[in-house]
Amino acid sequence: MGIPAPLAELIAFEHAYRPIGQHVLSLGRQTVLINEMGMKRILKRHKLQWPNLEIVYDNLTVQARLSPDQRYITDETFWRALDVEHLDVLDISDYEKATIIHDMCRPIPEDWKGQYDFIFNGSILDNLFDPATAMRNISKMLTPGGRVCHAEMASNLAFEYLIYSPDWFWDYYAYNQFVDCKAYLCCFENLDQLLNGPWRIFYFNPKSTGESVTVPSLGFRQAVVVVFAEKGLDSTWDNTPIQWCYRSESDKAIIMEARNRFNVSPRPVFSNSSIRLQASEVEGFYDCGSI
Repeated sequence: MGIPAPLAELIAFEHAYRPIGQHVLSLGRQTVLINEMGMKRILKRHKLQWPNLEIVYDNLTVQARLSPDQRYITDETFWRALDVEHLDVLDISDYEKATIIHDMCRPIPEDWKGQYDFIFNGSILDNLFDPATAMRNISKMLTPGGRVCHAEMASNLAFEYLIYSPDWFWDYYAYNQFVDCKAYLCCFENLDQLLNGPWRIFYFNPKSTGESVTVPSLGFRQAVVVVFAEKGLDSTWDNTPIQWCYRSESDKAIIMEARNRFNVSPRPVFSNSSIRLQASEVEGFYDCGSI
């Protein structure tokens, strides 16, 4: 998937709330589907300063090589524009010059735990046979206070092994005592809109009854799930969620406590308007507008 302009916007929104941090791990080498001016416009919209850095254009990733006239910036340039000092890239092979070679379906080494301030999952879980192990690996690698951003397919657009619902992620972070989780369903019509926008953004919050909401009711052809989650000092990684319709009373209590915790977080809900939405006001999906 890479980092399309709408996803870059959401990442900049998170960075404006609290800086990404110094040590970032990207799962997969990312094609950043914007040029220098596009990145500068995104930073300006979020009142972020363009730093003094050398612009490097992508001639490495497959998508960039297929579109040489687009002058896409590299993923390294993208993250440095967000004041990141160190970027690692993890992949199962070095075909796009990953700095770490590892199969995320297998447990990580012990010395990788707690190493990263921010982990970006650029749509690898929808191509894995064992995404639960990958989720646990990601949580282990985050430092307390660290954050993860997931971007995964929620519809069958191309060659996905799997497609995801927002509550698959939300429930995992609820059961594992993360400080916050903000989940969005980002809708579009076709592959061109996936890569270039616009995306229609819907914020997701489970109902106060604990029930989920069906995605098809939104009426869009294609969708991506984008999630931001923050690890806390007491967060775990090995608790397995139970889907809403099968929960015991104790499981329901876990979800209600997490819903309250996430809803009082100071992290804002994305909106393309000046109106600040309170997470607690949402039951199901809320239309945040298009980007």
